[in-house]
Amino acid sequence: MPMPKSQDDTVEALPPLALCCLIARGITSSRIRRGNTPSLPIALGTTQDCVFWFDNDVTIDCEFVPEFYGITLQDFLKWNPSLTDSCGNFQEGYSFCVEGKAGTGPPTVTTSTETTTTKAPTTTTAPGNGIKTVEPVQPGIVNNCDEFYLVKEGEGCRDIATKHGIKTGTNCAALWVDTYACVSIIGHTPTPTEPDNPGNDIKTPSPIQNGMAKNCNKFHLVKSTTTCTSIEEYYKLPWADFYKWNPAVGSTCTSLLTGYYVCVGVVGFTTPTTPDNGISTPSPIQVGMIKDCNKFHLVKSTTTCVSIQDHYKISFADFYKWNPAIGSKCTSLWADTNVCVGIIGGSTTPTNPGNGIGTPKPIQDGMIKSCKKFHLVKSTTTCASIQNYYQITLAQLYKWNPAIGSTCQNLWAEYNVCVGV
Repeated sequence: MPMPKSQDDTVEALPPLALCCLIARGITSSRIRRGNTPSLPIALGTTQDCVFWFDNDVTIDCEFVPEFYGITLQDFLKWNPSLTDSCGNFQEGYSFCVEGKAGTGPPTVTTSTETTTTKAPTTTTAPGNGIKTVEPVQPGIVNNCDEFYLVKEGEGCRDIATKHGIKTGTNCAALWVDTYACVSIIGHTPTPTEPDNPGNDIKTPSPIQNGMAKNCNKFHLVKSTTTCTSIEEYYKLPWADFYKWNPAVGSTCTSLLTGYYVCVGVVGFTTPTTPDNGISTPSPIQVGMIKDCNKFHLVKSTTTCVSIQDHYKISFADFYKWNPAIGSKCTSLWADTNVCVGIIGGSTTPTNPGNGIGTPKPIQDGMIKSCKKFHLVKSTTTCASIQNYYQITLAQLYKWNPAIGSTCQNLWAEYNVCVGV
């Protein structure tokens, strides 16, 4: 392979394209750091059969490296799978392989349909353990492997580990497609993610997400169109129960994995129809909703806490008390989820606070009751602008509206504040 002969090569040894580009940048080959051993950390997945390295100190751009060393971009990417097809992820401070031993890297396999095998279609010499090793294999594969799996497009470490009852390391990445990975070593006994029979005489299907309830007796296979809401509605499940049985989906259902089974029923569970107050609670709801709720509202994508308060004539303090999961600033109001907007024996907040002046809604907690003048805060409003406009001090504004904070750090948009008493 054509390449500079030593660290002291001159620019005449460079290919024409690289030469013109490097000269334009004032770079000579003597400044290109390279050698038979890497001087910097190696990116994850880089071939271990490398005989010549380039140390990336930002001397030249990624696109010129193959031209400089007389190799193809395809080979460069093959030896350095951490790079993207467009030569992205070319990290400064890492060494990259620019010449591999003959035949290194994962060749393209187009005819094989085999997925898991312990007998190789093409083999190398037995590695001393009596087991034939298939080809091609992932870089750095152990030499005591006794079972191999052909990685397919779209598969990740977790998918393969779940199928074979093994665990992955924290840095598992850069798997090569159509290349064999080791899924068992001599003497290893697979440990399933969950036992097939977890003590409830119910066989658990596979794959499942981590942490599923061990006493699950009813399962649902997640499809590409499945959502947590659709599961809750179909099985009449409260969100709190579904999340409890399937904690891996996340508290906001952002990790519901397609092609995995989730638990939709456990031993002894019956779908609740009516709570203790005699009022049927719709599903789904957010965690922690007050138990004596008798009035509900289904949140839409355009719904806001302010619009709910205005429509039902309730204060934010009550709304938050009845639905603590929405957050003290209403940052977690979930669409397609029911919220409580009324409780047994409850009444809406009076609009006249006793001074004969109608108080607009919504307001922040603790506003002075004798307020006679109000201002609706907009997204561009600041305490300073309110003070200037109404000729009041921050001390007065804070006294009348303690919820905004002593440094005005909690002035909420779309809420009314008191600006005169």
